[in-house]
Amino acid sequence: MAATLPAARRAIRLGHPDLVLLDVDVGGEDGIALLPEIAVAEPDARVVVLTEPDDAFTAARAVSAGARAFVPKDASVAELLEIVRRVTGAET
Repeated sequence: MAATLPAARRAIRLGHPDLVLLDVDVGGEDGIALLPEIAVAEPDARVVVLTEPDDAFTAARAVSAGARAFVPKDASVAELLEIVRRVTGAET
């Protein structure tokens, strides 16, 4: 977990994640701006972006920048898990 973009960069670089849950607002900075860096550093990582509810513009920006999916921040745990399963190929 990271509260700033520099901390997120470090965590990704050191952790080599398969899945990244990325908030659009990381410590007051644009989390979507991190997507191209993730694609270069960890090309196999799947990124799911957490957005504000009813923010289609930001969701579209996230997908255009390389996110596999987006989830409104008010989604239920079941909805979040379903999206994580779908993007990781772990559907049951």
